Amino acid sequence: MGKKDDKRKKRRLQTKRQARRLVCAAVLLAVALFVLMSGFMVLRPVIYLGRADLLSDAGQTDEALKVISQAEELGADIQAADKSRLRVARKLLDSKEYREARTLAGELSVEGAAEVITHADYCLAVEEMEGGGFTSAAREFSRLGGYLDSADRYMLCLVINALNEYETGDRKTAMEMLLGIESSEDYIDRAAAFINKTDMLTENELSRESIIRQRRIRTELAEGAEDRGYVAAGLYHSLMVRMDGTVLSCGDNSKGQTNTGNWTNITMVAAGYYHSAGLREDGTVVAVGDNSAGQLNVKGWKDVVRIVCAAYDTVGLTSDGKVLIAGKNASESGKFKGMSLIAGGGYSVAASGAGGQVVSTHKGVTNTSQVAVYRQISCFDSVFAGVTTQGKAVIGLNDPPVWNDAVFIQAGRTGLAALDGEGRILTYFYRPSFEMNVEQDVQAAQIALGARHLVALMRDGSVRAWGSNDHGQLNVEGWER
Repeated sequence: MGKKDDKRKKRRLQTKRQARRLVCAAVLLAVALFVLMSGFMVLRPVIYLGRADLLSDAGQTDEALKVISQAEELGADIQAADKSRLRVARKLLDSKEYREARTLAGELSVEGAAEVITHADYCLAVEEMEGGGFTSAAREFSRLGGYLDSADRYMLCLVINALNEYETGDRKTAMEMLLGIESSEDYIDRAAAFINKTDMLTENELSRESIIRQRRIRTELAEGAEDRGYVAAGLYHSLMVRMDGTVLSCGDNSKGQTNTGNWTNITMVAAGYYHSAGLREDGTVVAVGDNSAGQLNVKGWKDVVRIVCAAYDTVGLTSDGKVLIAGKNASESGKFKGMSLIAGGGYSVAASGAGGQVVSTHKGVTNTSQVAVYRQISCFDSVFAGVTTQGKAVIGLNDPPVWNDAVFIQAGRTGLAALDGEGRILTYFYRPSFEMNVEQDVQAAQIALGARHLVALMRDGSVRAWGSNDHGQLNVEGWER
């Protein structure tokens, strides 16, 4: 009996041990299953996002976005989900779905979203440009600034707009547009090729060289060029010096005063009654026309920086302030010393120094006066006129016009003409029977007053004239600086 009890005890003990092992195993299995399920639940959103990335790379962007939304419902991290959406946005860019890419990226706050938006905007602007929307494309490229070739495309769009304006017939506006665009000459050929209108470049004013020349003229004829003597008016003739140093002339040639065709390297012109003078780059002077008073005797003059003419005089100012006179008033030249301004008109010559002192001579009578410090002076017989450094016109008449914004003034045989700071032409005629119908509200850079005509060099380099044309002195159409 004892042995049988021992065996039964051993079997019960073994059974208990096995039961405990089974319980432990079950518990461990349960724990393992719990851990496994928990891990799966954590990894499930990550798995979904990975699947979304694969769909995105395969071009299935709509399906990828759906899977990303499912991942978020399963608790995916917002930043991780947005990164997957950014991947979709980039794929949309690759697929040229620029608006969709931009909209999607605009909803994201992850690094790289701004880059997608910028590139989408750039691509949309390129599409707009290629579709002919040059104005809207230019605005967008301007906003994009230095991104890729946005600045280059912006300039190209502006020039194309100008060419289109030119083709519609508004050539003046088109040229203003071209000259207002910095370095437009560097884009003109590409712009014409882009819109398949290279034949437009056969127009002389649209050539690269012409635009460069026009730009130089605009710069040269900006405010401050009013006293440089590029135009001149004699009794019945007109002159203009071009940028290449040649001189154009028209009007009365009874004394050979318009025989300027062979002049070269001229920087300034002046006109008397029946003679013309030109200042060369080297400081020498040339003159043609009537020489009845010796007004053409300028050979040997040197270091001249400015010239004017009176009726029968040629007057030069040297670099050291001396005044040279050839003509009726030649004997008076010694009375002018230390001068910085000169003037001539009718039978009088005048000059002014840095201190404002004015010395004038009229038919052998010399006067000295000091009213103001002048930036420019003029005279005609007994009438003196000048512009002070403050822009006020000082005029030697009993009841003169009041001009307080003048930059240039000229006294003439029949009246006065002046320029204000805006390029408007101001006139006053003390001989009403010779009054000219001068257009005032213009953009003039220089003016020259003859006996009964006025010539104006405009700020765009063209030339206009008003008054009597009895000798052809107004035939300046087509003249360009």
